[in-house]
Formats: sequence, structure tokens, C-alpha cells
Amino acid sequence: MQPREAAQAQPDDAATDAAIGAAMGAAALQTAGIMMAISRARDGVILEVNDAYCAIVGLDRSALVGKQSTKLDLLQAIRQALDAE
Repeated sequence: MQPREAAQAQPDDAATDAAIGAAMGAAALQTAGIMMAISRARDGVILEVNDAYCAIVGLDRSALVGKQSTKLDLLQAIRQALDAE
């Protein structure tokens, strides 16, 4: 087998590594004991949140994911939750 053929026959390691990394990140996010969210830097759209985040801001995941964080007034909800502790 020629080197070029060997390279084509191997799985795409970068894509596999990216998929594994994404799965590990999602698992870490969901099992973290602290509030965590992932959002896009360019527009602040929330991509994922964990259960702790939902509990602190008082909203379901479906009310958060896909929305711009700057338009949800989340800081006020977080301040209220911290004051209640």
C-alpha cells in the first residue's frame, strides 16, 4: 500500500478527537456541581446549560437554549439566587 492510500484508509483522527472532546465536554457540563453554560462569543446565544444553571436562574433549559443571554436578564436572577443563600 502506498503512503497516500494508507492515509486515506485511516479514519479521520481529527474528527474523531473532536467528537470525543465534545462528548466529554457535554458530560462535564452536565455533571458539574456548579452552574455552567456554553454560549457563542459573537452573539451571546446560549448553546447549552446544566441543571444547576437552570435551578439558579429559575428557567427551564428550553427557555434558555437558543436565546441571547443579554436579552434574558440573567444577572438579576443570579443576584437574587445568591442573596437568598
